[in-house]
Amino acid sequence: MTKRKPSSLGKQPRKQGEVVKHHLFDPETQELLGVHCRQYYNDASKRMWWTQPNGTLGLNGRKPNTLPLYGAHHMPAVSPPGTIVVIVEGETARDALSAAQILAVGTVSGAPDAPTREALVASRLTGVIAVLWPDASTVGIEMMQRTEQQLNGVAAEILWIQFTDWPAAPELEEDAVDFIQRYGPGAARDLIAKAIVQCSALPSGLDEPQATTQVQHGYGEAAPRQSQATQLVELASVAEFFHAPGGEPHVTLQVGDHRETWPVRSSGLRLWLRREFYRATGKAPSSQAIQDALGVLEAQARFDGPEIPVFVRVGDGGGTLYFDLVNARWEAVAITATGWRVVADPPVRFVRAHGMLPLSTPMPGGNVAWLRRFVNVDRKTDFVLYASYIVAALRPRGPYPVLILTGEQGSAKSTAERVARELIDPNVAPLRSEAREVRDLMIAARNGWMVALDNLSMLSGWMSRSAGSRPAAGSPPGRCTRTRTRS
Repeated sequence: MTKRKPSSLGKQPRKQGEVVKHHLFDPETQELLGVHCRQYYNDASKRMWWTQPNGTLGLNGRKPNTLPLYGAHHMPAVSPPGTIVVIVEGETARDALSAAQILAVGTVSGAPDAPTREALVASRLTGVIAVLWPDASTVGIEMMQRTEQQLNGVAAEILWIQFTDWPAAPELEEDAVDFIQRYGPGAARDLIAKAIVQCSALPSGLDEPQATTQVQHGYGEAAPRQSQATQLVELASVAEFFHAPGGEPHVTLQVGDHRETWPVRSSGLRLWLRREFYRATGKAPSSQAIQDALGVLEAQARFDGPEIPVFVRVGDGGGTLYFDLVNARWEAVAITATGWRVVADPPVRFVRAHGMLPLSTPMPGGNVAWLRRFVNVDRKTDFVLYASYIVAALRPRGPYPVLILTGEQGSAKSTAERVARELIDPNVAPLRSEAREVRDLMIAARNGWMVALDNLSMLSGWMSRSAGSRPAAGSPPGRCTRTRTRS
């Protein structure tokens, strides 16, 4: 009986839901090509997907079997004659061999796909002695047989690890990781030295395993039995779902080099799901699949996600005030008692409504006195009140002042109101007429930070009461400016 030898190079136990990432680099340029992610579960199943260097899901239409092998960026540009390179299935097996000081590369396509001939050439395997080390399963052997076909004419010689040369017969699906963990790096080098031309044969009596769930995003299609809606939910698992204090489901997505936050039922998430599904499968999802997936994601955000406040234009967290610039980079201005700075990834969650416009990136060295040339006020005290209103409107919580501008016709009341709005919360509709009912006013308040009402001849009782009310849970209090024509 062969005694097992403990080693730190073998497989490590995985926690429920743990995600392991492996980075694939171009052997020629050393640039990152993609990140292969695996998420493990207690039932021995796993979920796999790819992300691009910028965090976008998938490989932008490229198939993994056309990529260089994992670890090939450590290969010399031209290998000396007689160089032995072990080819294994997967990144974990390759890392175990590399840690044992054995030159190795790993396939990244998974069974049943084998790397293409071009991928093997790009992996700098031309002229080497390739030693194939399959997993101890029929699928593993067949996968290496297809790899051997592509290697013919590339490698100088192709040899196979023999399961009969293991000190003891392997268990089902055991691989190089298990071998090193059980017998150690020295035994692995001895096993490689015994490799022969003949294809490996599976030890007799080794039963095939029951299939485990493997969903591979970013290439091919998910498991055939999965509906489009289920695939969409799986694709969305890379996003962060949560709910606002009022219970409304939201999602934070990684889009390029920045994060975006949207309500789950928004067009933003719908478009993201459609794009990712097409990138992963090459097909367009049906409208019903989108609807079904959104229903599941809403429930996950509401019942499984944490409660996180969301803000429109102005928010706070950790003693810092954040002012959303609403630009394409989703930048914000962080304001503290000692100063301000523009931040690319604010820790608070901002949502954006249709009609909100971006603010220019602020620059140091300004003076509030410059504002006066744009505002038609006679007295210094009136300008101080106007500037104080603008400063107060930048606070994330009330109470808030209500700015009332009165004057003769043509005295630039609307201009002063528009200037205030452009400085704080620019919008495609900067000024609004009098709301007909409370609902109209609350919708306007929720879809922006400021409500600017123009040319009011009087203020009704319900309007006065609504001006300071809260339109929805988690939304800021009413923020109104009004112009009033003096008769």
